[in-house]
Amino acid sequence: MEQSPFYFYLIFSGALIVVFIGASAILLLFSLIDWGRSQIDKRDIEIYENVNAVANELEINNVSVLPQKNLNYFSWLVYNKKLNDHYLPFKNTIRKFRGESELKKRPDSLKSYYLSWAQQGLPNLTNIMASEENAEPYIMISNERVRVGKNNYIENRLIYYDSVELDLPQCEVDPAIEFLDNIIPNEDDINFISDEGFSKIFDLKGDDEMAVRTLFNEKIRAIMTKNNEWNWKLNGRQIMITYELEKRGAVNDVQSSLEVLVELHNELRSIDLTDILNAEEIAKDTPDEIIDKKLYRKRMATFGCSMGCGMVSLYTGLLFLWETILRRQLDMIFPSLFWAIPGFIAIRFGYLEWKRNKQLKSDGKVKESDD
Repeated sequence: MEQSPFYFYLIFSGALIVVFIGASAILLLFSLIDWGRSQIDKRDIEIYENVNAVANELEINNVSVLPQKNLNYFSWLVYNKKLNDHYLPFKNTIRKFRGESELKKRPDSLKSYYLSWAQQGLPNLTNIMASEENAEPYIMISNERVRVGKNNYIENRLIYYDSVELDLPQCEVDPAIEFLDNIIPNEDDINFISDEGFSKIFDLKGDDEMAVRTLFNEKIRAIMTKNNEWNWKLNGRQIMITYELEKRGAVNDVQSSLEVLVELHNELRSIDLTDILNAEEIAKDTPDEIIDKKLYRKRMATFGCSMGCGMVSLYTGLLFLWETILRRQLDMIFPSLFWAIPGFIAIRFGYLEWKRNKQLKSDGKVKESDD
């Protein structure tokens, strides 16, 4: 006897309710554990006092909130909501600089109290020190917790700097990964013949190469080279630097980092960006990509492997797709896309890089190995 659709929808709805209750119970358990840990641990109070001491020394505001203890569970949820609302303007300052949408303040409600714990809102900033809103320059110093891997986190120092004296081209300076730079150099990376050390340490990227090269004179590059583990972002009147902290809640780096930032500011404001380098000057300081035969063979093996693996993946995806069409099994569409799309990307990437390196060889830019 054919069963009524009513029973199917009843069972389906019941399953959804069970899943929802189970997920809510797990989140509730995690929140209770977090609440208990926050009320027992006194380390955050010590960190707050250290931040407060540094803020007083720098004569800026410690806008962090003193951690609250002896709160019951519901009071703790309310406290978390107020805490998130307090930090919202500072988070939005960073999100706006990064080109992300702003976070909105939720009205007070039982749901928003609970979500304030479950959905903290990135960036996850703590230990915030900041100038007055209209200060010149405006400085905001904080810690940012960043996920690396599935269950691991690191804590970065984040310093945001805004000055009306600056008008900088948009650019980024990130520590280079030498192995990847050798095998797969980024064509957008701006390098200097006159400063191989800087070019080896950092990847410099910006849309307006002429303006970026004019800005990054010898003094600016020297300042950044001394701090070769920092990430720098410049745009208009704003600068942001980030680097990994040695331990949670550290504050002993703040004073020296601000001194570097002030030194950089003084050099940046003295550069006349209306007098940019011309094409001939840029060409003289732009290195050609010249590699030895050993690196050439390593690259060709890497890209050949990429094309080979991509071909296997693509053919596997096409087989699944053929099964989908032949047997009209729609559930096979996802496996076919899962294999075919990465396979096509790997083939295309491998072929383009293989072709580019073949061109280097035909142009006489592959030299004999030193060893």
